[in-house]
Amino acid sequence: MRKELRIPWRHYSNLIIAVPLSFICYLVLLSRRIIQTDQEYFLGFILVVSTTVFFLWFNLFLTYLRFRWLQVFLNLLTLFVLTILLCYQLLRGAPLDFALIYTNFGELLSEDGFSQVWQVGGSFQFSLIILSIFGLLWLELTQQIFTNFQQPRMKHLAFIVLTAANIFLVWGIPKNPNQIYAFARSAFQYFQDPDEALLSYIDSNQKFPYVNNFNSKHSAEKAPKHIFVLMMESFSSTWVDQLAGNGKEVTPFFNSLKKKGIYFDTFYSNSMQTERGHSAMICSIIPSYRAKIMTSYIDNHFRCLPEILNEAGYTSIYIQAHQGLKFDNTGNFMQRIGFQNVLSMDEKFVKPDEKGLVWGWGLQDDIFYQKYFKYLDDLHAMDSKAKFFSVLATISNHQGFDDMPNDQKFLYSEPQSFTQAFQNSIHLADVYLKTFFAELNARGYLEDSLILILGDHGFPTGVRQNLSNEISFYDELFRVPLLMLWNGKIQPTQISNVAFSQIDIAPTILDLAGISTLSQFIGKPLPQTQQEANVSAVPVPILQPYDGVYLGSVLYPWKYVKSLSSGDEMLFNLSVDPLESKNLIHSKDALSHIPVLKETVKKIYLNQRLLTEDRIFTKGDQ
Repeated sequence: MRKELRIPWRHYSNLIIAVPLSFICYLVLLSRRIIQTDQEYFLGFILVVSTTVFFLWFNLFLTYLRFRWLQVFLNLLTLFVLTILLCYQLLRGAPLDFALIYTNFGELLSEDGFSQVWQVGGSFQFSLIILSIFGLLWLELTQQIFTNFQQPRMKHLAFIVLTAANIFLVWGIPKNPNQIYAFARSAFQYFQDPDEALLSYIDSNQKFPYVNNFNSKHSAEKAPKHIFVLMMESFSSTWVDQLAGNGKEVTPFFNSLKKKGIYFDTFYSNSMQTERGHSAMICSIIPSYRAKIMTSYIDNHFRCLPEILNEAGYTSIYIQAHQGLKFDNTGNFMQRIGFQNVLSMDEKFVKPDEKGLVWGWGLQDDIFYQKYFKYLDDLHAMDSKAKFFSVLATISNHQGFDDMPNDQKFLYSEPQSFTQAFQNSIHLADVYLKTFFAELNARGYLEDSLILILGDHGFPTGVRQNLSNEISFYDELFRVPLLMLWNGKIQPTQISNVAFSQIDIAPTILDLAGISTLSQFIGKPLPQTQQEANVSAVPVPILQPYDGVYLGSVLYPWKYVKSLSSGDEMLFNLSVDPLESKNLIHSKDALSHIPVLKETVKKIYLNQRLLTEDRIFTKGDQ
């Protein structure tokens, strides 16, 4: 007779798989210094205990289910989810946040979103996971490793005790490193209402507190005939004026442009995604730290830059190098807020023989610029007196920063690290930027043009072992360049050590265009001299909607951050501690700076409430 293969402890096979897997991941994160704590032994013990308790409870829960294949499905699903959570933390350096999936679910299902996930995980890792699932399924078919559960004598009591133990381990130890618990906590915190005391920060007599009469200090007769805003993908200020490891300038062309305009060296994106950068810049409102404005608040009433400039006689254009306008509902939103022409580099612009110029997330920037100016020529031919307001969104410098053709890897032909890949990518975006100005300068009708170049958001470059902009609160996520050019109309200078942000762009454009109107803009026009900057400094709001949510504000050199997941507060002096390694929240120096910085964080809560209640701009009948 054939002997039956008996697997030891097969009643707890998922437990035997999960505990070593989780603990090995924890050791790897410690060795990479991604987890930095003086409680590594305690947390390692808690991880083992938590994983054991969870799967004991889970196995007992499965005994209440009558259908074998439902038990098998839930077992495999749980192990699959755990594996994904472990892989994500290994690759990104922090637990997966529920908000990241919930607020980007539609995008994750898109072709671009799926390719991004596949690119981050890699074909080998996903193939290994799939093969493992089939292997476990085969063991279930032959050995019933997931359905041969032991029935304890006091089953109901044991279930209650294990349930209570799980609740304690989830909420009683907030820094519990168990990935399933961390994901569950992030889901609970996402749907939990913010602190009511902070939400009460609103003047009940002001139904629309953002609505204001904007008054320009300039004459409309001296307004720029054309206005260009280049929102450059992931254009971080980290490498401006810096050398690569091989001694070459990372952004030489942009560095040369700085001498011709006003450069702001402490400029911030208000958050860390393209959608949030665009809504902050175009509408001068704080981005949402929960659902995205373009997808969840598109039916709200806004009065943004294109609508106002349309009224002033400009022809408004939003154009992006990405192929589709459905991602993040971009097309619908841009049309909703008033852009008369909303375009992407789809098949209307990219011919079949040009497909090789589309890589990464879209059409390479230099060809994108050429096609944009050809489109502008067509509009100009129809109306030679037209004034243009254009927002251009580039795409070449998109994560994972190593998609460009090999013959365009100009700094490192074979990058050996993420940092080198990023330097290659941002350098290439800088090379492509030459094409924009070559095309602009070749057209006499565009001579009187105001140009603003900025990043839509920053990006970490590996300084802290962090390779994801969905993690942490450090300045590298938010610091972007801003260069303002207007030949002969503004005096070139550099404005330093005063923080400004994307919400200041729209009011700056209105001011220089000599437009006074009813607006919702909460930003202020940017100064043109260092002296003006010094007296106009106000705190800049910043927010990280993932990784448990961090809300902060910057009044340079001081930066305040609060974690909504842990309640921790941090204060840094960026001038002496640019890597934000020393928390000064309990120092004597903090006392005089904390109140005004906290007040700005309260405004982020207020902004979220106004978005939820559609109170950004009046509906006209109220």
